[in-house]
Amino acid sequence: MRITAETVIKTYPSSHTDKIGEYLLVYNPLSAKGVVVLNRPAAFLYDSITKEKKFSEIFSSAKRKDKRAKKSEIKKIIKDFLKKEIVFVDKPIGKNAIDNNPTKKISVWLHITNQCNLRCKYCFVYKTNEKMDLGLAVKSMQKIFKDAAKNKFKLIELVFGGGESLLVFDKIIFLINYGRELSKKTRIKIKYSLLTNGTLIDERVAKILKKETDFGGLDIYVSLDGTKKYHDIQRIFANGKGSFDLVEKGIDALGKYKVPFYVTITVTSLNIKNIPQITGFLLKKDIPFAFNLYQENIRAPDGLTADNKDLIKYMSKSFRIIRDDPPANSIINSLIAGISFFPHSVTCGLGISYFTVDHKGFLSSCPLMMENRIGSIGDKDIIKTIKEKRLIAQNGFEVDDKEICKTCSFRYICTGGCAYLTIQNKGKASSNSPYCDFYKAIIPEILKIEANRLIKFGLRHEKFSESFRIFRKIKGKKIRE
Repeated sequence: MRITAETVIKTYPSSHTDKIGEYLLVYNPLSAKGVVVLNRPAAFLYDSITKEKKFSEIFSSAKRKDKRAKKSEIKKIIKDFLKKEIVFVDKPIGKNAIDNNPTKKISVWLHITNQCNLRCKYCFVYKTNEKMDLGLAVKSMQKIFKDAAKNKFKLIELVFGGGESLLVFDKIIFLINYGRELSKKTRIKIKYSLLTNGTLIDERVAKILKKETDFGGLDIYVSLDGTKKYHDIQRIFANGKGSFDLVEKGIDALGKYKVPFYVTITVTSLNIKNIPQITGFLLKKDIPFAFNLYQENIRAPDGLTADNKDLIKYMSKSFRIIRDDPPANSIINSLIAGISFFPHSVTCGLGISYFTVDHKGFLSSCPLMMENRIGSIGDKDIIKTIKEKRLIAQNGFEVDDKEICKTCSFRYICTGGCAYLTIQNKGKASSNSPYCDFYKAIIPEILKIEANRLIKFGLRHEKFSESFRIFRKIKGKKIRE
């Protein structure tokens, strides 16, 4: 766009800024552009705008700082700011720009078995020896593809959950390949996630998983809730024995055959103090990981929810460890379940594009609500069923329906948290999340991780340093008061 002396440049009032050493972190929660890192000269220009200023005023500020400043170079940087969506001229990005499902995907939890060899203290599943038979599983996948096509979805994300999924491992491998055939026929893409407690991973399983992950479209998630002492407190066998040693063997087998996988850590009051240690352990082994905050359920005993103060204290320590040595790839959108830095107004696709098919073929809105059946795989249109019969009404589901969240600049990051958890804890979905204080404290820490990653690996917006080289003489001086 053409910038003249009278062009008014404005910053977003909801933007989050933070000093990272000599750099400035800028994050606009309404933009999908992500974290922007500015060097000192660029930060000086950004700060000089202070809500809104004419370009002539911005240039005058630059000229006072360095008489050699050229109008063309300052314009170039302002255009970079506009491109990165940290400033605007005419119309700001608004809520109407938010797309909660940009890839047009439908997510399905396929509860492939109710069996499990563990009795984890926080699990929401009522264990039985029942499992989904192959005929029903095939019928379910056919129906999912058929109704996804009918409703114009472009991608199916299928999660194999349980119970322990590896108890029916051969069935899952068959279904993965069957789904790929259906994908070719319908031209609907499919991605799989396999959730496992890791205790049944041996060399045979690892070899097969290597082949399937090499083919593509399969992510593997192994549960590991801490170092041995803490993991064995909450992830136990029926006889009370801890499962850490077997999980470690399983992880070693995956490593031996170079199978890519993620570790998921469920954070409770029992393991919160160990979170910094397990973070360091996994970083040292170069294993990607994500945290799940425990969700209260009728199967688990009272007292497992970690206090917000403890969460802030120990998760902040954990994130400082990551921040000091960030991985090369961005991890901020997968670090905590439910937290995403792509602007969105709902936490998940519950009742819209997300549902569960249990081992008997019944539908529910969410795995946590499997006992509240809303239909079956035999319904005329399962997408219509999940929309019309979802258990959580529309009002109070989107974050802007929550009065208490409307003034929070982070609302399109956490979206008020899990609606089901909020109902369980506060009685209504229109309340803020019981983890609200934690989110407010930890989101800035996650943004720092991304900023440090960009700085460490030289991925910051290089145009800022190139275009603004004329300001070299201010290097070493304090820019922000």
